[in-house]
Amino acid sequence: KMSHQHPHIDFSAFIGKVLGTDVTEDQIKAHANANSVRVLDPNSMMTMDLRHDRVNIHIENDKKIIQINMG
Repeated sequence: KMSHQHPHIDFSAFIGKVLGTDVTEDQIKAHANANSVRVLDPNSMMTMDLRHDRVNIHIENDKKIIQINMG
């Protein structure tokens, strides 16, 4: 477990919001202080490369955010 590399970031304000309508990728990226953003929908193939400077935004088919995490 390498959770000490970045402090826990509270993404709860973004959960349930619609990406691109209620909140933008850039806003989430800034909140996480991340260098890159990856958006994952139910059809996305998720690569297992872990990057501590990347924020992952998991969305439903309707672009509603269900989960956000770093890595």
